[in-house]
Amino acid sequence: IKGVELTDQAVDSFIVLLQVGLFANLEELDFRDCHIHDETISQLGDALTPLSRAVTVRLYGNPIEKPDTWFAFALSCLRSLSVSQTCVTGEENVVEFIACLDEKACDELQQLDLVFSGANCGIGDASIQQLAEVIKNGSLPRLQFLSLSDCYITMNSDTMLIKALK
Repeated sequence: IKGVELTDQAVDSFIVLLQVGLFANLEELDFRDCHIHDETISQLGDALTPLSRAVTVRLYGNPIEKPDTWFAFALSCLRSLSVSQTCVTGEENVVEFIACLDEKACDELQQLDLVFSGANCGIGDASIQQLAEVIKNGSLPRLQFLSLSDCYITMNSDTMLIKALK
């Protein structure tokens, strides 16, 4: 579905199909650049919860305004999560998102791809330190691939993350 502008009604119809089990063997869901908004993404997350297998979800390029929208996703059923948010006005939103990974069951998450960007604000030291803490706490036990973009970090937080990943 990547790159197709979707209406809320189209996504609602897709959610109904998920709920009736039509896509029970779904492995990947690509909604990049589909212009879906906060509430619709939250509803999509709720619909993915009952799936019995891990799913890769790609959500880059959607106009998400509230970072807690990403939290609505049932992280326990995700194999891969790609999150992109532009025009970030403060790093606290990024830190809040990463802290949520410590609060949810992310047992199946193998790939995490994060892009938060704004005017000299994106993934900074506080975000990296939070991510290192989440990893040290064992909240991402199957993480195999980590991609971070638009980073403004120092060697200190970089070293902290590397040690946590070992």
